[in-house]
Amino acid sequence: MMLKRVLVVPAFFLLIHFCAAEEVRSRTCPPISEEYSVTRNCTVDRVHIEPCPQAASNQPCQIHRRHQATISFHYTPGKSPVSLQSQAYWASGMDLPFAGMDTNACSYTSCDGAAGQEHTYSYSLTIPNKARPRQYDVKWKLWNDEMECCFIVTFVVPSKRN
Repeated sequence: MMLKRVLVVPAFFLLIHFCAAEEVRSRTCPPISEEYSVTRNCTVDRVHIEPCPQAASNQPCQIHRRHQATISFHYTPGKSPVSLQSQAYWASGMDLPFAGMDTNACSYTSCDGAAGQEHTYSYSLTIPNKARPRQYDVKWKLWNDEMECCFIVTFVVPSKRN
């Protein structure tokens, strides 16, 4: 009986987290160049950002400097998601990786699931204080030697707190 409570309580809070997070628009990354050896055989089904009240009106999320945001996405890999890495990039012509990000994706998603089944990745990051107030495109990649998921979301770092 106690084991059931131990498993049910974390699942309940995880469900609340996903219900509270707003689904945001995302777009597929541009095609991979022919020199790149990994194929993009992964589908990103849905992307959520918390907090993002702007998503309800189909606007980019506003994330303030020094504030944390959690990005979660549901994906379906074409190959088994083993030994995954992940990285978020400021997408501005040349992809600049988010500094200090833990790239071991297996800490944030299941790496023992099967191909063709939906999985969820969830990561919290803090917008650096040095981020200039403006609109940003952020590219998020999840990959291993056999597959890659990639999508782009747009968010705004406002000039001051509203």
